[in-house]
Parts: sequence; structure tokens; C-alpha cells
Amino acid sequence: MKEYRKIIDTPVVLLKLDDVKSLMKILIEGIPEHTHAFEFSIHHDDVQIRADNLDDLFSQELPNEIDGLTCSVKGWTQDNTIDRGIFLSFRKTVSDYQIHAHDEAWFLGKIEQVNSFLEKKKPWYTNFSKHFASLNGIFTGIFSMIFIFLIAKEMYIFSLAPLIMVYILHSSFQKYQDGKLFPKTKIILKEDIKRTNYELWSFIVSILSLVATGVGVFLTYNPD
Repeated sequence: MKEYRKIIDTPVVLLKLDDVKSLMKILIEGIPEHTHAFEFSIHHDDVQIRADNLDDLFSQELPNEIDGLTCSVKGWTQDNTIDRGIFLSFRKTVSDYQIHAHDEAWFLGKIEQVNSFLEKKKPWYTNFSKHFASLNGIFTGIFSMIFIFLIAKEMYIFSLAPLIMVYILHSSFQKYQDGKLFPKTKIILKEDIKRTNYELWSFIVSILSLVATGVGVFLTYNPD
């Protein structure tokens, strides 16, 4: 019997609790009830929360923001064979889903449903995150040269601004690699108004440092 299979890379997304619930309902829609039909798992630090239905999963004490989410959905026939399934894995740095089925209409329709839903959940930094690594390298080089230039001109105070920028860029790149800054998948289950928005504070400090750098360079060429 012919079987359709595909691994699909998911876009950069920001999901909140209602979004996660809606996505899970899309995945299980059309799947008959069975003892081993559904498996859900939430990951955060060293903790893993498992459940075989959505009610049990979301009734547990969940963290504000999670590191990962996996969902396994299997469609069983009356003779106890699997004829369709989806395995979705969301991580901060790598996310995709695998889908297979004997029914081509279900296979294509489910892909369209999931992809259409995720496309609507892209955060503001989607396009920026794709080029973050290369931009980070370019600006690190530029600010390093400005720092050396200001040191050569004995403008030691103003040289601190590009030095701070180099540090911020280096720190940001490390957090980007760890999925803490501009993650591929960000899942917030509970809003926490006290939670520090690293992206916002990094942007503010970067702007201030950039202004100070510009002032330093300007004064170098306009001492009067």
C-alpha cells in the first residue's frame, strides 16, 4: 500500500497558551480515540511533563515559559495498525514535524492546516533572526575598529561605548545560539509582567552605546 511521508521544517513562531491548545486540536482532529493515539510532552530545564490527553496536560502546574514541546499523534485502524501519524517537536533552536499517511487527501490537508496556522504566528523578529549571525559578525568587526580608532586618538571615555557594543554583540550571539534570544520557537504559557525582556533591554543599551560611539567619532573630526 502506498504511503506518503514528509519532514517539514517549521517557521519561526511565538506561541501562547491558547495558540498551543489550538494547534494541538488541529493535530488530533480526525484521529480516532485509541489507547496509544496521543502523547504530549512539555520540557523545561530538567523537568518533563507527560500526558496522553490535552485535559491532563494543561491541568498540571506549568511554567511560565517552556523550552520545548513534543506531540505524537497516531491514527489506528480497526485491525490495530497505524495508517497515519504526526510527530511534532518544538525546540528553541530546532523545530519541525514529521507526517505520514496512506490517505493522500488527509496527508495534504493536514499539512495545509498546520502550515497555515504556524504562518500566522510569526513574531516581529522573524526576518531579522535569519540574518542575525552574519549581521552580528559584521557589526562586531565595525565596533572593534572604532574602539581601536578611539583608543589611538586617546579618547578613552568614548572608547567605552564601542567596547560595550562589542560585549553586547558577543553576549547576544551566545544567547542566540542557545535559543534564549530570537528563538526559533518561543512558547509562553503564562504571562509574567515581571519577566525581563532581554531583547528589549539589549536594544535600548545598544542604541545608547551607538549614540555615544557616534558622538565620540564626531568629536574626533570636530574638536571645536
